[in-house]
Amino acid sequence: MEKIKFVPHISLLLASKYEQRHKLHVRDLVHIPPEVVCETEKLILQKLDWNLTVTTPYVFLVRNIKDEDKIMENMVFFFSEVSLTHYSIVCDYKPSMIAASAVYCARIVIGRYPLWNNDLKICTGYSEKELRSCAMVMIELCNEICRDGTMHVFRKFSSRDYCEVACVAKREISKKLFYHRICLNMGQYFSFQIIKRNLKALY
Repeated sequence: MEKIKFVPHISLLLASKYEQRHKLHVRDLVHIPPEVVCETEKLILQKLDWNLTVTTPYVFLVRNIKDEDKIMENMVFFFSEVSLTHYSIVCDYKPSMIAASAVYCARIVIGRYPLWNNDLKICTGYSEKELRSCAMVMIELCNEICRDGTMHVFRKFSSRDYCEVACVAKREISKKLFYHRICLNMGQYFSFQIIKRNLKALY
């Protein structure tokens, strides 16, 4: 029972050893006897079956947005973090699809046309049609979070450090949500001119 209070500190040490070049030292955190550190580390690793890495959308996001500007990059990360707040998205869709859908949703909100192209399909491994189900859930969830405005993820991405992309999403989604639902649900492929004309009608 005494060792339980050391679990957060030892977990931080393990994460540091695993991820950083210059690992933390026990003395940086709190005085814990070396033998307790070793025993607790071993116990944690055994409980985890020594499996310290899980696949997350982040790995795929980095590859998907490597040539994008800052606003697009932050918008993609906003949608990705929004998805982490929704149990069914995390459980129903693969991390690679969540990452690709975040890119797709960001392009919808910012207005990057075409919304999906062959380069993105090759890069992510998903066609536009395959992303629509996950993207629709993300758009609807983002709309709820933006309307509420109290969740940490919304406040975080409303700051200047993140180009206020949450505020942009709130404005654009509420303005165009009906149109996005038609596009995603009916699977219509519009040319750039048709999309432009329809979006202008919404302003």
